[in-house]
Amino acid sequence: MKTFNSSIAALLLFLSFSFFTAPLRAQNISAGRCEQVFISQHSQPSFVQRIRNYSREVRDTKGVRLFLKDFQPHDVTKWQGFLTKNRIDANESKFGRYFLAITQYVPRKLGEAFSRESGYLFTPLMGLYNVTVKKPTVYLTSKLTNRKKEPAFFIKIPAIIAMSLSVYIPADMVYQNRLDAHVQSEIASNAAAYDHAIQSDYRYNKIKTSLKNGEITKEAAEHEAYLMSLAYSSYFEYRNSQTSEPNLKSEMGLINHVLFVHLRSVMTDGVTKLNPKTGYLVPDKAVGELSESQKLELFANNHQRYLKYQLIQEMVGKTEVWQEIVQSEKLRTVVDSITQDPFTKELLQLREQGLISDGQLQSYLQEDAHWQNKFQDWNVLGIQRLKNINGEYVNQPLTLSDVREEVLIEINANKP
Repeated sequence: MKTFNSSIAALLLFLSFSFFTAPLRAQNISAGRCEQVFISQHSQPSFVQRIRNYSREVRDTKGVRLFLKDFQPHDVTKWQGFLTKNRIDANESKFGRYFLAITQYVPRKLGEAFSRESGYLFTPLMGLYNVTVKKPTVYLTSKLTNRKKEPAFFIKIPAIIAMSLSVYIPADMVYQNRLDAHVQSEIASNAAAYDHAIQSDYRYNKIKTSLKNGEITKEAAEHEAYLMSLAYSSYFEYRNSQTSEPNLKSEMGLINHVLFVHLRSVMTDGVTKLNPKTGYLVPDKAVGELSESQKLELFANNHQRYLKYQLIQEMVGKTEVWQEIVQSEKLRTVVDSITQDPFTKELLQLREQGLISDGQLQSYLQEDAHWQNKFQDWNVLGIQRLKNINGEYVNQPLTLSDVREEVLIEINANKP
């Protein structure tokens, strides 16, 4: 729905510009006028000559021509230009006529309704321009110089832009207000689900930490949870739409997505030398740009992690989807990597003993999937994460067993 609303907003903006555009002048050529038209077309000054004439006018008028030009009759209009006669260029290509028929459909229908006759376009921006800029300019110049002048390029273009914005900005404000109202309604109706996700789903762990530390309010946390759920929803929709094997070009299209933006730096800059005090041991052979296979492996690792996050949620919730998943041959390997892992079995046992809740079980398992993925990433890059003891990094590689041991220590420390 959000994408649909954005498309509608973009369409309205496009139509607002098409409303302003005056129709092309008529060139209705009859057989008896063919020779006359041919002569007139070929007797017109060349582009270079027109530039010379324009430059001469600017020089002779001491720059006034940049802002004002002699008044010229324009297309037939009604209501001060809010309705403009629709003229068709006989020399227009078939594609051009088809394109105009589409873009001018709404202005044409409105023009016919307002004028009560066919052949008029509704051009509100043209009317605004005529009333607020063109007509006052013509009136003042005729009174002061006895010669009618109308706005030229350096007045006309800024006026067009200003009036286009005057139409777009209010329309955008209405759209944003309606969008905000929809978001607030969505959050309010699903507040309990977002609160549960914040407390039980590791994907929302940063929000949980910020809320616990008092850095954000409960309402702000629910709003952040709503945005995070949209991010995962859009990601899974994208993945479901893919019918071919991913390649580097298609994978790089994800690099600006919120779930993959953490890969952007290493994908573009490669591995850089780091001081061990930063917590990483980076051998010289690992420094440099990544190969195509390394990049693809990093993307694959992250795809696997996000899949595991969802599988764990379905497993802990014992959902109908999980029952279908365990029957899938395609997912057999990744399902077994979760259910047959000794750490998973140990956490399930702690849940059965009442030492952890379903929500804690889900969060711990998802966190473990996160760390498994990080170790895979570091292995692909050829670097090591160092242990942190008492707030300082030591020259010992961190292992998955170390992380799991910390989780078990935390659970034992919180025993009732």
